Amino acid sequence: MTGDEQADLLLYKIIQGQSEIEILDYEAYCIQKLYIREPNISDKIKAASVYKSRFDAALSLGVAQEDEIIEKLISVNLWSKAEQEHLDSIPDKIEDVKVQLYLAYKGFRSRDPIRKNLSKLNWEFESLYKKRTILMEQSCEGFAEMCKTRYIICLNTFYENGEKVFLNYDDADNHLVSQVVLAYLSQVTSDSTIRRMSKKDIWRSFWGPSKTERGVFNKAAIELTADQRSLISWSKIYDSINESPDCPADAVLEDDDMLDGWLIYQNRKRAKERANKLDSGQGANVKGDEVFLFADNKDDAMRIHDLNDSQGKANIRSLGKQMDAKDENGKGLKIEKTIEAQLEMRQMSNEQFKQKSRG
Repeated sequence: MTGDEQADLLLYKIIQGQSEIEILDYEAYCIQKLYIREPNISDKIKAASVYKSRFDAALSLGVAQEDEIIEKLISVNLWSKAEQEHLDSIPDKIEDVKVQLYLAYKGFRSRDPIRKNLSKLNWEFESLYKKRTILMEQSCEGFAEMCKTRYIICLNTFYENGEKVFLNYDDADNHLVSQVVLAYLSQVTSDSTIRRMSKKDIWRSFWGPSKTERGVFNKAAIELTADQRSLISWSKIYDSINESPDCPADAVLEDDDMLDGWLIYQNRKRAKERANKLDSGQGANVKGDEVFLFADNKDDAMRIHDLNDSQGKANIRSLGKQMDAKDENGKGLKIEKTIEAQLEMRQMSNEQFKQKSRG
């Protein structure tokens, strides 16, 4: 089977809305074919109940919650604050590098060093995320989420004749449950594959005439599988890009990382334009190229924070760390002692020196 034929087969399976897996039947000494369907609303409600009951049970037995686990892991050197801070910072760095990749293409510059940096960041994020996830599985939340996932998969596993495989989950054979869950999770479709599917001619022939959930899958959005929702979302994104007057070149459209860079670049540009349209009455809060806004509550403060670009957010994080630091007397650092304040005072001093020199 060729690559295109395999891709078409995967697309049809996504449209069909159920996963096909194979497990080893130890009793019959043969390979058993099973089908896993998308859970309905009732199933999801039951699964949520399973999550709560398992969480409460773990908590009553003294299992730590995620925040407590993190502190314990740091105390025994299995995790560190530096690793957590690095993990938190990588997504912003990846966004910046993707923008650099797009701008390098736009400016006819080499992209190879940027791609290497992007690969390094992706590897670092995946490694740290996997390490943290494995450690966090020991928490109440991790245990409850695992139980919920196993339950909802088993609830929707069927034989070829349509009969349920697990009639009573609580009495199910744990080895069989593990086989089914692992086989199902190994078939999760990657985001890059979904994006590629959304651009294929065969899918566009289905999507083009309808462009709605009902038109393609004949069901409401809430009943769609995760792959179906993702396929529709990316189809709409590509439709919007192609209809944009600033639509990038085909080379950018075909490169996921460069296209991500273009999308981030456009979003930042719009955000900057909106910020520049602030009412003139806020002019008193403008200092150089900085705009100072004051919020009345936490939600508005977060909205203001999101107006900053990546450099602005980095400066805020740096300032926050300095303010949390203690001086030799164990007291909090004064604002005038921060690096930013020192740099600003030095700049003011330099400006005053220049003015005196001119006089």
